[in-house]
Amino acid sequence: MNRSLGRSRDEGGVVAIVVAIAALVLLGVCALTVDIGHALVEKSGMQRRADFSALAGGAGENLPKVAAGSVCVQGPYSWTKPKVDDPAIVDAVAYLNRNLPTGPDVSPTQVTTAGELLNCRLGDGEAGYGVWNEPDSNGFRSFTANPNQLSVISQPRQVDFGFASVLGFDSVNVGGQATVEIKTPLMKTLPFYAFAPCDYGQQTFSQPAPGHAATNVNLADAGNSSTYTSFVTATSLETSPASDPPAIAHNPSPSTNVPLVINGTNLNTVTKIGFYQSGESTPPAPTYVDIGVTPAAWTVTGTTKINLASVPANVISTQGTWFVRVFGQKSANGAGASQKAWTPIVDNQDNLVALPLAVGNATLSCEEGPSEGNFGTLSLDRETSPNAGGEPGEIARNIALGLEHGLAPFPTARLAPPDYVCSDGVNDAHEWPYDGTNCVGTKPGLPSEAAEKGFVTGVSGEYAGLLTNVDDGTGCAEDGKPATTVLLGKEINNDVLSCFFTNDDVTVGDVSARTYSGDVVISQTIYKSSRFVLIPVLGRQPDCGSCENYQIVDFRPGFIGEQPDATTRLTNDVSPDNGLTLTSSNGNPSLQAVKVIFLNPKALPDPPLDPNGNYIPYVGAGKKSLLLVD
Repeated sequence: MNRSLGRSRDEGGVVAIVVAIAALVLLGVCALTVDIGHALVEKSGMQRRADFSALAGGAGENLPKVAAGSVCVQGPYSWTKPKVDDPAIVDAVAYLNRNLPTGPDVSPTQVTTAGELLNCRLGDGEAGYGVWNEPDSNGFRSFTANPNQLSVISQPRQVDFGFASVLGFDSVNVGGQATVEIKTPLMKTLPFYAFAPCDYGQQTFSQPAPGHAATNVNLADAGNSSTYTSFVTATSLETSPASDPPAIAHNPSPSTNVPLVINGTNLNTVTKIGFYQSGESTPPAPTYVDIGVTPAAWTVTGTTKINLASVPANVISTQGTWFVRVFGQKSANGAGASQKAWTPIVDNQDNLVALPLAVGNATLSCEEGPSEGNFGTLSLDRETSPNAGGEPGEIARNIALGLEHGLAPFPTARLAPPDYVCSDGVNDAHEWPYDGTNCVGTKPGLPSEAAEKGFVTGVSGEYAGLLTNVDDGTGCAEDGKPATTVLLGKEINNDVLSCFFTNDDVTVGDVSARTYSGDVVISQTIYKSSRFVLIPVLGRQPDCGSCENYQIVDFRPGFIGEQPDATTRLTNDVSPDNGLTLTSSNGNPSLQAVKVIFLNPKALPDPPLDPNGNYIPYVGAGKKSLLLVD
């Protein structure tokens, strides 16, 4: 038997129901779209608020900073929070409050205070020196401390939904988190070292005499000196006001006393004090102060301190570097014969013993002392092309190509004066070859071959000399083209420091003085010059070649060149060799010395932002760039 499966049905109104349901869905989607769009707009605004708050907090000298507040705990994690009066926190909060969100749903609780931003609750905003990491499986966030970073989590804003509320979605909280970090632009760091007082002014890096240390301080009375183990020694100077290294003001017409203290041993035997200046062949006549003058020229405290009433007037009126020595005279007694002699110029290792005293903006040259050990190169072996050309070849590559790893200053809290000796892994010391190396070995002198190839000639087919970069945009002229000259057959950059000045009155001596406290007076274009470099500063003068590693305490910006201290951008005087001194042997010229004008960082502008992102972690000294990193 057949059964009919089809029958007539009334389907009127079905389409209307489907349309109604679809319209409801579409209306809900549109409602969500409108409300989510509104939330995203607010989220973007809150993120910008966090970004600029972090940038405001990290600006100026606010970073680096180590948190010194109380400890916050969140689940298994903890962090040390900043103090409420830290400048970075004060500035970040000030920006947040100057740029409050607007709208009918803004409540008074969204006004931020430093206390609210440091209450250990991430959900209502927080700030710290470092960065909060992604939540773990339980929703807790660990914190990585970094004194070079500032993170700001802005207080959340509640965004109320309109249309979406009919679907059960009433509101959402939106906020922002940003992290800024100070970094160092990737600048040319030379593989040399400097140390006080050879880290300001115009200095000379030259090669030592072959085979032995060469003493370049040439003082009078050199033949009438005691041995280093003499019965009388002069070990240090004290000026008033105190200065390290010792320095006094220059006064062409002195009318008041300038006292000086000389420390040493057996100073009660001293009958004469000598002030000397160095000379190349015949040194200038010294200035003496005798014990027999009236009123008394000095008094002695015990046997270890001479209190000189005043530095001689002609010393005060003559700018430059003077050297102080004392003459001791000891009568014969049962213990031995009479003795009389000047304290020596150098000791038996050719280390300078005569005490330097800077008058005004003295330009103590690093060659005015033992050229072996008084300056030199850093032992930074290369990983690419190791030992190619021997030690001079590695030095040359480090000059021309740059260092393969970044250097950094030793943590201030871990510095170990007066020796400044360090060992890898001890007290946060890091030796080469790793980024952040702050503990370095040294080698005396600068081989001529290394200087020639590194700065000028390069090696054909492998690398060019540092100064042969004469590309457009690297010069100080308005069109960006550098001045050039030919040296050892190569075209090199020949710009001078004064060409980069932005002030008609400032001098080379001003910007290279340790005491400079003026405004920024050097153009930002100097950073593009191949003559602009950074040089690490050691805490002390290495005294034993490569037998020790030493702490890096600072970095000093420098400009390869030579100009009289009085030079301005209007006079633009320059020496004939502009910092690169040639010598000739058997008719073959070679590079004998490289002269560097060390600059006071206060005279330099902030470096330009690098569109290619060529930055390294902040080295702890010199100019820094503030970047938004998260």
